[in-house]
Amino acid sequence: MQYSSVGIKPGRYVADKWVRSSEVLFAGFGATQHTLSNHSFDLRGDAARCVAYMRAEHFIEDAPAENRWTIGGYYVVDLRRSGEGWLIHAMELHVTWQTGNRALSNLAIERGRAKLGIRPR
Repeated sequence: MQYSSVGIKPGRYVADKWVRSSEVLFAGFGATQHTLSNHSFDLRGDAARCVAYMRAEHFIEDAPAENRWTIGGYYVVDLRRSGEGWLIHAMELHVTWQTGNRALSNLAIERGRAKLGIRPR
């Protein structure tokens, strides 16, 4: 995973841990909307690359500052075909613009931990 454009350390992540971290983050937002468009695929045998534009809206209604954070950019996803079908091998998020309150993600993590009963670090 390569999400350094939103402050996440690049590296290999265990899928279950990535999903759990995402669950904590998104439990803390009031609402989100993520859209992907203009998918472009480059197929090469049992490997493929997909590039898609993205826009993600994040809201916390009662946030103490601006209640919206919007990011835009694109994903680059490397896929490999296996006996189970196409699986994600690597994924990059390239945020090229953002508006609003970037600190909402930190507030969402705090609220997500509380909502899910996870002690603060």
